[in-house]
Amino acid sequence: MILHEFNICYNVVMSKDLIDTENALLVVACAGAINQELYQLIELLNLEIQILKRLLNKRPKLHNDERRRLAAMAHELDRRILKLSEHIVTIDSLRRWYRKLIARTYTAKSRGRKRMSAKQEELICKMAIANPSWGEDAISHRLKLLGIILSDRGVSLVLKRNGIPPAKERSCKNIWSKFLKDHWPHLYAIDFATFEITGDNRTFRCHAFYAMKISTREVKLLGVRSHANGHWTAQLARNECDEDGFFSDAQTVIMDRDPMFRGKFRAVLESYGITVKLLPPKSPNLNAYMERFIGTVRREACQNYIPLDEDRLRIRLQEHVEYYNKERTHQSLGGNMPDQSVRYETAENRGSIRCRSRLGNLLNYYYRDVA
Repeated sequence: MILHEFNICYNVVMSKDLIDTENALLVVACAGAINQELYQLIELLNLEIQILKRLLNKRPKLHNDERRRLAAMAHELDRRILKLSEHIVTIDSLRRWYRKLIARTYTAKSRGRKRMSAKQEELICKMAIANPSWGEDAISHRLKLLGIILSDRGVSLVLKRNGIPPAKERSCKNIWSKFLKDHWPHLYAIDFATFEITGDNRTFRCHAFYAMKISTREVKLLGVRSHANGHWTAQLARNECDEDGFFSDAQTVIMDRDPMFRGKFRAVLESYGITVKLLPPKSPNLNAYMERFIGTVRREACQNYIPLDEDRLRIRLQEHVEYYNKERTHQSLGGNMPDQSVRYETAENRGSIRCRSRLGNLLNYYYRDVA
């Protein structure tokens, strides 16, 4: 307040050109009196601060607004001036508050190139996963064709940030999902389902040999035999690899390491140009479609059923295959059947509803008789 009054008086004197000896002496006398009062005020404030610090005996907790105001006022004063008085915090704290709360607030927070969008980063990850042999340079060149300018170093940072290894490591890995996608149209799977037959006062095992076209989920029961061997499976493969056989358009067949799939059986498939994909030991999850189907056979066709002989089991399994291919809907096929000639559509309210039953009303198929 005293400094404000002094500035007003000084401006009045200067504006009226009253600078002479008498006025100059007056201004100097006023300034000396004001300085004396300021010194007394500063000493009083220092004493009060010392008393408050002794009473509190701990560092005061200030809000950011209070820190900002103190830092802004202290920044205008020289460090030598600040040392002449007491403060509730150290001078270094005042300087640090200024750098943290004021100086850095008005500087650029982001430097360099603008970070890419989430969609662009997702595109880079998809490119790297779908093309394991593409390195950072190859991905950078493909992005340039799409109008996205990014250096190979930028691509490397994106892959590293998302946990995707470099091309040398990616190309060495055998990704099973990529294998299925590459061979999907002509990919087949085979496996055995084993059943216990109780008849003639004896119990023995019977093997049902199934094959599935993965893309359409179409299944065929190749044969049922109690004493299966490699010669029998080789003959079945030879029958199905003919022009009208189930494997006529097959290029790759997935199979496990069953002893009956070795030797002559594999030789027959390879003689027809079919690639055999042998699964690792104890890996049924890699033949998931076939394993799931065998579980469906046990639940739908053989639950609470004890086969008495091989012929009855064969008839029952063949009935289930007909139901599975032509009458049973599949979620993975959008509610359709594996048989391409039968498609599921929302039926109109015309024609009487009929039911076709198989296996003693165990499997039911409902349809409208529009004839």
